[in-house]
Amino acid sequence: MYTPPTVASYKIVTDAGIPFYTPGNSDPSLTNPFNKLVFQPNMTLDDMANPIIKLALSMKAKKIMFVQEENDYGEITFNSTKERQTLV
Repeated sequence: MYTPPTVASYKIVTDAGIPFYTPGNSDPSLTNPFNKLVFQPNMTLDDMANPIIKLALSMKAKKIMFVQEENDYGEITFNSTKERQTLV
């Protein structure tokens, strides 16, 4: 199951005490805050974007441009990355 149906259903499943395994979802809201019943083996969108931001900062970049998709994936990636980094 991928992101839209997963985000819509995981709370119902975990509230019932059932483990929720989602190999295709990349939304950080499933694992933040930690939920012992959610198993998300792939990296979240912010986990993919943050190393790239850190690399650019280590190269003494004066400005970093963040290009995002105009959809939920782009918004999730930008917002979660912005929370973890100081972006100007």
